[in-house]
Amino acid sequence: TLPELEQSQIARFRALVPARLYTWNEQKKTATFLNGSTIRFGYLETKGDETRYQGDEYGCIAFDEATEFTEEQITYLLSRNRNPKAEVYHKASMCMATNPHCDSFLKDWIWWWLDPETGIPDHKKKGVTRYFVKQRDGTLDWYDTREEAEVVYGTEGDNGVKSMCVIGSTVYDNPFISKAYIGNLKTQSRVEQDRLLYGSWTAREE
Repeated sequence: TLPELEQSQIARFRALVPARLYTWNEQKKTATFLNGSTIRFGYLETKGDETRYQGDEYGCIAFDEATEFTEEQITYLLSRNRNPKAEVYHKASMCMATNPHCDSFLKDWIWWWLDPETGIPDHKKKGVTRYFVKQRDGTLDWYDTREEAEVVYGTEGDNGVKSMCVIGSTVYDNPFISKAYIGNLKTQSRVEQDRLLYGSWTAREE
C-alpha cells in the first residue's frame, strides 16, 4: 500500500541517500539524480493495479516482500522491464527480495535452488544461474544453460529466454542483524522460526 511504501522504502531511501544528489517529486514518488537517471517508487495494492504501469519502461524493477504479490502482477511488470540503451548501460533486470512463504508461486519458481527435504536454500546452488521460457499455460520450461534453451527456442532476441539466479540466505548471513532480533525470532512458532530463521519455503502448520 502507499502508506507502507512511504514508511519503509521511501523513508529508508531518503535517510540513506544525501538529498543534494537528487530532486524529489512528492506527487510521482520519484527521485531524479544529477545525471538524469530516476528511481520511481510504486506499489500494487489490489488486483489489477499493475496495469497502472502500462506503457512505462524501467531498466530495473525491484520488488520487496515479493511473496505478497501475485504471479500475474510480477509477470506483467516484467513486460515493462526494458532498456533500449542496454548496450551502453546495463541489460534490463528484475530483482526480488522476500521472506519465504509455502503458498507463494515463487516457491515453484525457485524450487531447484532448495533442499527438497527441508525447503531451505541449498548453499551449493547459491548464485547459480539457470534459464527458462514461460509457457502459455503459465509453466516454466527450465534449462541449465542459455545454449540449451536456444537450441529449442532459437537465438533471436524475441525467443523468450530469461535468466534467473537465486541467492538464498538467512538472518545468520546478515552481519547487520542483531542477536537480540534473532532472539526475538526464536520466540515465534515453529513455522515462523523455520521461515524467518532458516529460510524454509515448505514450513506450514501440520
